[in-house]
Amino acid sequence: REGQYAKVVAVVIDALRWDFVRAPGCEGCEALPHHGALAVLGEVAARRPGHAQVWQFAADPPTNTMQRLEGLTTGSLPTFMDFSKSLSASAVGEDSLLHHARDSGARIVFAGDDTWTALFPGLLSHPHPYPSFNVKDLDTVDEGVREHFRQALAAPEGWDGLIGHTLGVDHIGHTFHVRDGRMAGRLRRYDAWLRGVVEEMEAGAGPGGPFEHALLVVLGDHGQTLQGEHGGGTFDEAVTALFAYAVQP
Repeated sequence: REGQYAKVVAVVIDALRWDFVRAPGCEGCEALPHHGALAVLGEVAARRPGHAQVWQFAADPPTNTMQRLEGLTTGSLPTFMDFSKSLSASAVGEDSLLHHARDSGARIVFAGDDTWTALFPGLLSHPHPYPSFNVKDLDTVDEGVREHFRQALAAPEGWDGLIGHTLGVDHIGHTFHVRDGRMAGRLRRYDAWLRGVVEEMEAGAGPGGPFEHALLVVLGDHGQTLQGEHGGGTFDEAVTALFAYAVQP
């Protein structure tokens, strides 16, 4: 395909706080287990300057998944009038990145939060949605995303775009809270998984390899408070991370 990148891999980590990626640098700040637990993004950016970067990324409120996905894919600004639609997402009728991908013939594999298939019915070539509202279920969505990523990365000739949307961090926040030990543990699992994704893409990034012209993007749709809440515009709720990595040597 024409363009700078022949393949794009995108991972959305629901409710990704900024301090999950970068520990606070203030003197005297309390060190908590979740601080900087998703270290791989900063490490890759430090190892591959000019190819990778981590940015602080501020989401427009309301900081809920449906509104954030609409904003990210269409470029529109969400409003609190949209909040009432949060529990019943309907198809996006306006122009979006997913519409352009379909019109260009791009084959998109998706796994994760079923909000995507409600917003973009028929636009994802190979969708694998998982129910998103059972916040007591900490594992099903994340395990499904990892498994479908494993399969897709092993057969890169079958797709042009690969999207995953994990929910474990969001659900742990809602069910427990950010300081709960399960949160740091889940972030460490994400860290190990993303290291594997990076390694596999780098291994195939040489001349003629399947990831020679590939881009890896990892981002949060919004953050969350220490109590696991989101929806408003406070720093903890709105500020998340955006990581981009052009993996070619």
